[in-house]
Amino acid sequence: ENGTVQALNVVVACPIPSVSFNDLFQLIDGNGHILWQGNAAQQNTGSGFNVALIDLSGLSIRFQNGITLEQSGGFAPGATIDVNLYYVTP
Repeated sequence: ENGTVQALNVVVACPIPSVSFNDLFQLIDGNGHILWQGNAAQQNTGSGFNVALIDLSGLSIRFQNGITLEQSGGFAPGATIDVNLYYVTP
């Protein structure tokens, strides 16, 4: 499928306050092109709930043959990732 990415929202949440993390995220289309990349990072806070947020809106990124979001890096134990990707088709 082909389309245009309009918004991307990524929330990385870790319930362990003593953990630091730095995750790399990449949007890659079905042709293997990296369309966007960014980091979600959080330093050890010592207390509370660690949350890192990527919130992109107003985008106009074309993709062809599908799209994937890949994550790599030091993912924190017990953490969760919530992703919302908004796109339109031609």
